Amino acid sequence: MGPSKVFEDEQNKLFKTLLTSCDKDEVASLIPQFQSLKHGLQKRRNKNHEQYPTSLSTTVVEGKYTKTSNGLDKFLIYKTKKKIEN
Repeated sequence: MGPSKVFEDEQNKLFKTLLTSCDKDEVASLIPQFQSLKHGLQKRRNKNHEQYPTSLSTTVVEGKYTKTSNGLDKFLIYKTKKKIEN
């Protein structure tokens, strides 16, 4: 689910708690449009996001990423770099 959908869902939850149309109008006027928040959200996400590995030799897989979704620790590993790039 993308950020705009999450934003919309949260707005809908909020509006369902409001009783009168006057309350809804007032709250709607206070909530900024998603487009005006989008840049700031992306900037914060990028700041908190871990850096991607720059090469295969510097790639370290740890923790929850060492298991498949069903708990197995077996992965398909290619022997040659050519297979990885394709």
